[in-house]
Amino acid sequence: MKIKIIALDFDGVINDSVYECYLLTLEAFNKMGGKLEKSKELEKNFRKARAFVISAYDYHFISMAIQHERKDFGKVTVKEFDKLREKYNKGKEEFFNNFYKARKDWRERNMKKWVMANKTFPQASDFKRISRKYKTLIATTRDKESALLLLKEKGFDYKESGMLSREDGTSKTEHMKKIMGRFSVKPGEILFIEDMFESAKKTNAMGVKAVLVSWGYSNQAQRDKAKKMGIPIIKNDKVFEQIEGLL
Repeated sequence: MKIKIIALDFDGVINDSVYECYLLTLEAFNKMGGKLEKSKELEKNFRKARAFVISAYDYHFISMAIQHERKDFGKVTVKEFDKLREKYNKGKEEFFNNFYKARKDWRERNMKKWVMANKTFPQASDFKRISRKYKTLIATTRDKESALLLLKEKGFDYKESGMLSREDGTSKTEHMKKIMGRFSVKPGEILFIEDMFESAKKTNAMGVKAVLVSWGYSNQAQRDKAKKMGIPIIKNDKVFEQIEGLL
């Protein structure tokens, strides 16, 4: 089946938002009475935990597990993280609202500093080439306003109509369904480029041609699982050529 649309994840594929989300999580969590203090050790553990994040709710579960269990996320499995979601479900809505309010406030107070907290992966230039040649959409669980601002700062010419964001759903499966309805395409006509194993696995199960990148936030164990499932892994260099080979 011929690919008609390429859908790109944003954070973890184009944009490295770990540091921004780390700072926002501390602010949102501590506003609720949390007691996490900024440190290199905490930031390192937070980066490991990023491999399990599907939406901003997950930062709440991470914070609770670190504060109450001193959890080392280098040793956590997907099943164990699912249990954390159930265990620390209470308070997630308050955290979620605090997180996005903190992002909006920071952006309005100091746009330059906020943009600098979001780094661009070197592979972004290949995705610019892809978007110029093929119909390409952004599918992100980030809020639309901040995603559009960062894309503009990074030299991507995406309008609101070319994006699915948190406002369109908090999972990539929801986004894929919206793409199918909006553009009248079948699952197998979408190539979805993602860095998170769980999202790639679930969209692949829908019939979407999901691809995992080797950079971003998935860990090696997750990438190994993806390979066994037949999900292609895009390597760090010659990204444009690798993607064309999948079309």
